[in-house]
Amino acid sequence: GGYFWPGVVEGSITVGGKTINVKGTGGRQRYYARNYSQDEVGGWHDWHWFHFDEMHGCINEMKISNYKCMAMYMHEDGSYYPNGKLDIEHHDWALHTLLKALVPTRYKVTLENDAGALELTGDIIGTRVWASIKVPDSPFTMFDWGNVQGTFTYKDGRKKTLTNGSAGGLIRQWRPYPSP
Repeated sequence: GGYFWPGVVEGSITVGGKTINVKGTGGRQRYYARNYSQDEVGGWHDWHWFHFDEMHGCINEMKISNYKCMAMYMHEDGSYYPNGKLDIEHHDWALHTLLKALVPTRYKVTLENDAGALELTGDIIGTRVWASIKVPDSPFTMFDWGNVQGTFTYKDGRKKTLTNGSAGGLIRQWRPYPSP
């Protein structure tokens, strides 16, 4: 389980004595697992964030239990939608040589909530592997998305093409491919 709180962020970051003011959007995520088996967490776990000029949010899905949660913050009116219907499709699979695992290279995501429906697509353009010294027992990698496109259809039928899309996140799998 867990929660996602997308919202507006304002403050400063100080690195090496230099302070930089920050104003924009962000998200707080908290994940807690009580008695989850490795099979559940690693059966296939998608955990991603997305951002457009008009909205941003997070998605989380574990395939074995069909556990799904999502949250979305709409910048235009400051509306926050902490839940809804989530569908994640994986397309164009490829072998990730460091993980020795098959991973999708294209995502299509649909989020539906009380405001309407978001359709989001993106290509995987880069990965960062944790524990890459050897093939991990449960493959885990972070994805950078490119070519992120989105359309939001309001409940009244109006459609809005979203701008300046970006996304990223992680996946966890049960075991490497081919399985030992």
